[in-house]
Amino acid sequence: MKIITKTEAKRQGLTQYYTGKPCKNGHVATRYTKTSRCSECKKNNDTNSYTGYNTAQLKYRNSEKGKENRYRLWLKFKYGITPEQWNVMYTKQNGCCAICKKQSGKLKSNRKLAVDHCHDTNIIRGLLCQACNTAIGKLHHDITILQNAIDYLSEFNKCE
Repeated sequence: MKIITKTEAKRQGLTQYYTGKPCKNGHVATRYTKTSRCSECKKNNDTNSYTGYNTAQLKYRNSEKGKENRYRLWLKFKYGITPEQWNVMYTKQNGCCAICKKQSGKLKSNRKLAVDHCHDTNIIRGLLCQACNTAIGKLHHDITILQNAIDYLSEFNKCE
């Protein structure tokens, strides 16, 4: 088989090319010009050298069950709670942001309510919409700064 570079194969309009070098899994086979993936790896359903997942793993990862499982793991890792505990908080708050009281279904974004927590103690305070969560973050979770903002806005309400 003739050794050819990916660039040359693309220039010639070929779908595959041969480097003569082994892939990540040790196959010395043709590669696809679009992805540089080894044809043997694709045939054997071996791990994709870019994503680290094989085809079956990618299908699961992108399925609803896979997404749900990743969300479950992320909640547990990041905040130490389960989706069920998140749902209890959501129900207690009537599906509303703890600050602005807008229902999550009526928010501009389709994002779920964010878990608000103290960055020093990791204690969860409640669920907030993206705007409120960002706002208190930008105010550095400082009550004094927040009170100054309230005072500032109160002055302008008197002007109307």
